[in-house]
This record gives sequence, C-alpha cells and structure tokens, in this order.
Amino acid sequence: MYDISDREAKELEQALCALEQTVTADKFQKVREDFMARNCCHFTVDDENKLCYTEIHMEFLKIIESYICEELTGKGVNIERLFKGLSLEANDRQLDFGASLDIVDSLTDFNSFKEMMLRAKNQFSGRRKAVADGVEEPKKKN
Repeated sequence: MYDISDREAKELEQALCALEQTVTADKFQKVREDFMARNCCHFTVDDENKLCYTEIHMEFLKIIESYICEELTGKGVNIERLFKGLSLEANDRQLDFGASLDIVDSLTDFNSFKEMMLRAKNQFSGRRKAVADGVEEPKKKN
C-alpha cells in the first residue's frame, strides 16, 4: 500500500478545492444549462432508456470532462496527480473530498443525469408555456 506524503496530501486538497470552485462556478453552470436546453427534449418519463440517452450522456461527459480538465490545468492542477491521489488510500489521511466529488459523481452517474435532464425538460417547457401565455417575457439571447 502506498502512503501519500504531507506534500501530496496538500496538493490533493488544493486540487480538490480548485475542482469544487470549477464545478460550482457560474461559467460551468452555463455550460451545463446550455447542454440541457439543447438536449432535454429527447428525454421522456418512462422506464425504458433509449439508445440516444446513452449517446447524449456520453457527449455530456466529454464536454464536462474537457471543460473541467481545461479549467484545472489553467489553475495549475496536475490532472494525472489528481487522479492518482484520488485512487490512493487517501482516506487513511482523512482528507475531505468535499462536495466537489459528489457533484462530479452526480454528473457522471447515468440515472442522475437522466433525472437532471427530465427536470430541465419540465423547467424549460414550463418557461415556454409561460412565454406563450404571455405571463413571462422571452429571454433575449446574448
């Protein structure tokens, strides 16, 4: 078993902090919301998972993985060390992986993704109905 050093533990904690900042930033939320707006129309509330759901999920994973890696690299995080640190017995040091990993896990889990897309579909269809009924002004594109 590999025991991580104090320096490696500190680097891992800094990387996790950068990860949390990245996935909670407005810019990341916009990327996620834009993707949902473009793709939520394909999802329906039923027990059967269509092949296109998997394809959309894979596209989503590529987009967020690329975004997160680019942002973390820009913040000076060594991605390989981050993954290595996460795969080690870091729990022995009682490192707090925090909400950042919960967020990433929920984004990568297919069932969570499908639920997110269905919530988005309801939200966007409700917004479109309010606009059609004249209750809400349409949002202007920037």
